Amino acid sequence: MRVREQTGLRACLTERVDVRLPRTRSAKARGLPEQRLSALACWTVGLVFALLDVLTTWYAVKPLHLREVNRVGQWVIAEFGLEAALAMRVVIGCSALGLLALATTVRFPRHHVLVNRAAEAVLIGALVIWGAVVVSNAVQIAWYKLS
Repeated sequence: MRVREQTGLRACLTERVDVRLPRTRSAKARGLPEQRLSALACWTVGLVFALLDVLTTWYAVKPLHLREVNRVGQWVIAEFGLEAALAMRVVIGCSALGLLALATTVRFPRHHVLVNRAAEAVLIGALVIWGAVVVSNAVQIAWYKLS
């Protein structure tokens, strides 16, 4: 691999990253693979999962007096309180999902297709896991209320 020197640094580390979304020509016309996921749609689904997770966790812990079984969640609730812990969960989780969604659209100078596809895979995995957490919370609340 040939790397040209540019002010003592490798050029591949100093090239600019194009973060603009294509507006004039389609990705196919420019010889690029088409984007399969909408970053905004994925982030919106993640936001809905985050809010449902907060609502179900709050309902289970406060009115039903159940306990959080996640060890990290237990520690954060003990240190900061339930409301602050749930707010942090939404802010940190949605920020991470936003960065992943952005990584699916950014064109890096080298290996952008690999980075975009890897970010898509991690984003889908995170959405599936967060959705499973919401379903698990809802099932546990229903089980508790019905028994």
